[in-house]
Amino acid sequence: MTDLQYRKKKMQDKRKQTTWREFVRDIASWRPMTFSRIDSRTSRYPQTDRIDNLIASMEYEQLRD
Repeated sequence: MTDLQYRKKKMQDKRKQTTWREFVRDIASWRPMTFSRIDSRTSRYPQTDRIDNLIASMEYEQLRD
């Protein structure tokens, strides 16, 4: 058995013994998430000033002329 196969087997055995809650917590911990509070709302994305004013395409067509 190669080293890679041994590690794969070891991980499979560990996953069989863990509960669903522990599995989800372990998978979710791979990607850190931060939350921002914007105007009494919670968002994953921080507030930015790059996009100033979004308008609909029809409104843009009317303003363009």
